[in-house]
Amino acid sequence: MHQNLFSPNPFLLAQQAYQEERYQDALRLYLQCQDTHHFQFYCFRAAAQLCLKLGRQEHAIEFAIRGLVIKPQDPDLQLIAHQKEQLPERSIGLGQEEFEELNKIFQSI
Repeated sequence: MHQNLFSPNPFLLAQQAYQEERYQDALRLYLQCQDTHHFQFYCFRAAAQLCLKLGRQEHAIEFAIRGLVIKPQDPDLQLIAHQKEQLPERSIGLGQEEFEELNKIFQSI
């Protein structure tokens, strides 16, 4: 099945929502891009930044760590991931099942 050439690109819509400070909409749209390899790094970075703005520091760190796997030298993600050391000691691991659940939660926002 071919994608409609005129259907909106979720990544571009997410960028627009971010610029308009519609952070919850932007996060939902970025998460829809998670399986698109070409945009994956940028989506993880944007999701990390958005989670910080929404007060979800632990989720921001998890997205930052995932982005650093793709591009370890990104200074923005390094800064966010460094915050993990400042959190109280407890597991903040986010496996695939948890990530999928988080994705569902953000889509319902």
